[in-house]
Amino acid sequence: MSIRGMKMNEIQDLIKKLDDNEFKTPVSVDEDYLYYEDLKDKYVKILLHFGEAKDKKFLEELNEIKENVLTAIQDYYTGNLKDACEKIEKIVERLKRRKLIVDDVDSHFIFKWIISEQGVRKEENIRQVNLYKARIGEGVESFKAADMVHIPFNKRGLITTQRFSIAGLPCMYLATSTYCCWKELGMPADNKFNVSYVKLENIKLFNLAVNLNFLKDEKIKETNFNDYSITSDSFLKEYFMLWMLNLACSYTVKEKNRNFKSEYIVPQLIMLALKRNDIDGVIYCSRRIDEEPSNLWLMPKNLNVAIIGKYEKEECEKIPLKNHMHITDSVNYNEFKQLNSKGIKKKDDANSDIWTDRLNGVQIAGEYHPYFETEFYNFEEYIKTLGN
Repeated sequence: MSIRGMKMNEIQDLIKKLDDNEFKTPVSVDEDYLYYEDLKDKYVKILLHFGEAKDKKFLEELNEIKENVLTAIQDYYTGNLKDACEKIEKIVERLKRRKLIVDDVDSHFIFKWIISEQGVRKEENIRQVNLYKARIGEGVESFKAADMVHIPFNKRGLITTQRFSIAGLPCMYLATSTYCCWKELGMPADNKFNVSYVKLENIKLFNLAVNLNFLKDEKIKETNFNDYSITSDSFLKEYFMLWMLNLACSYTVKEKNRNFKSEYIVPQLIMLALKRNDIDGVIYCSRRIDEEPSNLWLMPKNLNVAIIGKYEKEECEKIPLKNHMHITDSVNYNEFKQLNSKGIKKKDDANSDIWTDRLNGVQIAGEYHPYFETEFYNFEEYIKTLGN
């Protein structure tokens, strides 16, 4: 059976049989050394599981991703950084060919999908993608817009290692909600939480926002992929390969006081590969927010965007990324809450947008709440007015 011969129902049935508990992301392990062993074990189980399909070409592609990822990690451990980079870049170059995976922020498939409960329809135009940048401050203070972008290169000594960024090479981290910003920063006190509204322009993003709930969604069968020159069968295969890569980026490690983090190896290598391929950044699901089987496949409030910092060698104090965004001065959350809340109007369903839909919500204090009922919703509505 060829890769084209394996039908969507068969692929999706196999995906649905994968254990939700075992493959739920983010995956948590106790110690750093367990990251590689657990990922390897999961990859082996996935390949054995898909062996039932008897689709030789598809299995070969899955195995190639498995081997390249695992070997890249081992190369990194042993100091063969060039080989590690090449192996991850090979995967990125294979996947980037699809507009479904790499596209401009304002026309990206993953944002279009979130808008429509029935998937992407040809006549549907994407609405504005609202993003937020947060920063912790000491005491009640706000930051100017210029202070809310990434650290300039002439201050690279302040840049620490993060999941998608290497020490000394900055990334700008954004989120699709103030709630996600708050979670990513470790749920800071209100008086330390500062947020700006961000609108990106001409930024090309690689999508890693995919999980099993999405791949199991029956709406995929109803989606029209003609605009992307791909069948639903091929789409599901491409996105399952993407999920295989994303799995390696979706670990958290409980071990404290580590100077080295194995779970950051693949995400950082992906960012280096994107930089070499003229792709500006990545979309991914927050690792601070657990998936819940009862929720939708992807919560619009739980997406992050990481954009690679660029600079001109002769002018390292400048930040070219500013030319591709509109960003407001920040608003302090505690200061905002002193406003008269009656002055903040809550939208009804008919007027809700991509990030404030009644169907979307968050978990607070262990309970699920429609997003429009939260104070984070009001905070966003206020911040957005500053950007208009």
